[in-house]
Amino acid sequence: MATSEEKTSLVADGARKAYDGLDTDASKNFHDQRHDSVVVNNEMHQTEGGFLKPLIFGGLDGILTSFAIVAGAAGGSMP
Repeated sequence: MATSEEKTSLVADGARKAYDGLDTDASKNFHDQRHDSVVVNNEMHQTEGGFLKPLIFGGLDGILTSFAIVAGAAGGSMP
């Protein structure tokens, strides 16, 4: 006779069967085995233009901050 671990680890819906059967050990074993066998996904990212992005974001931040200071001063009727 197969143990609860063997029954749930060999089938795709093993977690559901363990849940339906109220078998907490089998559910834990199924999820532990699944997380141990997860393949790491290597994503490809661009490495070109390393300084362009920070330069653009920094420039926009400076422009918006200056606008916010001037708009706040004008809205507050400061001389």
